[in-house]
Amino acid sequence: MANRQGGHWRLLRFVIGVTVIAAAACIPSPSGPETAPEGGPRPIQPAVHDDCDSAEDIDARIDALEADGTLNPGRARALRNKLDQAERHEAEGRPDQAVEAYARLIEQVEGWVTEGTLSEEDMEELLACAEDVADGPDVSFTAISAGALDHSCGLTTTGEAFCWGDNDGGQLGDGNRGTDSETPVAVLGGHVFAAISAGDFHTCGLTATGEAFCWGSNAAGELGDGNLGTPSDIPVAVLGGHTFMAISAEEFRTCGLTTAGAAFCWGSNNAGQLGDGNQGTDSDTPVAVLGGHTFTAISAGALHTCGLTTAGAALCWGSNHAGQVGDGTFDDSDTPIAVLGGHSFTALSAEGSHTCALTTAGAAYCWGGNNAGQLGDGTGGGSAFSDFPVAVLGGHTFAVISAGQGHTCGVTATGDAFCWGDNVSGQLGDGNLGMDSHIPIGVLGGHAFEAINGGGLHTCGVATTGDPFCWGENFSGQLGDGNAPTSSDIPVAVVSP
Repeated sequence: MANRQGGHWRLLRFVIGVTVIAAAACIPSPSGPETAPEGGPRPIQPAVHDDCDSAEDIDARIDALEADGTLNPGRARALRNKLDQAERHEAEGRPDQAVEAYARLIEQVEGWVTEGTLSEEDMEELLACAEDVADGPDVSFTAISAGALDHSCGLTTTGEAFCWGDNDGGQLGDGNRGTDSETPVAVLGGHVFAAISAGDFHTCGLTATGEAFCWGSNAAGELGDGNLGTPSDIPVAVLGGHTFMAISAEEFRTCGLTTAGAAFCWGSNNAGQLGDGNQGTDSDTPVAVLGGHTFTAISAGALHTCGLTTAGAALCWGSNHAGQVGDGTFDDSDTPIAVLGGHSFTALSAEGSHTCALTTAGAAYCWGGNNAGQLGDGTGGGSAFSDFPVAVLGGHTFAVISAGQGHTCGVTATGDAFCWGDNVSGQLGDGNLGMDSHIPIGVLGGHAFEAINGGGLHTCGVATTGDPFCWGENFSGQLGDGNAPTSSDIPVAVVSP
């Protein structure tokens, strides 16, 4: 669904339960991997309706309402007449007139509900369907990033970037610093992006040609444009002339990999997280990570950074207070050091004070802080940690893994999503708000995911249908469902731009 405006949006919000449901919310999909146990507080959850893509879908609902006697033949005929008008306008290339015809259909139903001759409940599916079709086809996403604090961003199939949530630093990139948005807004600049990464108060993206752009806060030089302390609420080019293939934004810092596999970082370096051997010296332009390694992946945690070499070895640097560097010590390092265990990894994700990675066989390992069970090894609580990789329990074969601030999520080869760790805001998506899990537990909703990303107190994912979903805290609108500040402990659909 597109963003809503006017009276029809007001009515739709009412009839579907005050939370917007984007188009794929009810597309039939495989059953979820687990059912959440009973108990624990539950937030208000949205009602659902079937996806609608065409006038034929509206007509099918009119048929059903007429067949069960809810609509008498005269009313059904009146609605079909308006529907026919909309279809004719669409066929003859008059989209504005088609929208007006759909609006007249909706107004007709609204009138019957207002006069009390039809109930809101009976008309819910028809109204929601008509709104979906009038708004046009949904925008499909290919990537999504949940920020470490209160915003999220995603990329469409055409490479357009959208962000939503907190905008205190200008991290939404829409030119409206200080104005939050609970639904996606377009990032300005007209860039076609191939990758995007949401940090704390800034965001960065890569174009298809490998140019890096960042926007938002620049307190420590994290935008990389050489203007330390000067924020930007639109994308600015990262200096250095590098051609990047990967980028990762985090707490006052950004790192990227060039097409040759060289790692560069910029921004805060208080714990050595830039990897340039100059702990304590920030940089507002990219500096090379020392060691001469050739990396295939890089990921920035809160105060540490990790990368994978072409041989599959994990190297980390920066803060090591919880063992997140994985070298068996608690000593910080301002240059890359090898993670213990001898594993060959294919994917890696650092966030908060822990790191997780996947082996070539799809087995997940994590190391670092484990106070909420985010390592997934069945232990956790208090000051728990591991300074070397431990196996995530459950025997799952993962294709994707993502570490959040105090939780972790993964997606299996069949699209099933699992999360573990902190669940204070429902970021595990298992329907049990406030109940942490020290082992992987299935995300509810029955969606098949192809991407997932853990943020601070929320998580976002892209379904195989291209539809984006988020769950967890929604204080600033970071779930993108138009229902801030209501959080959700199950996935809710991000409103389609």
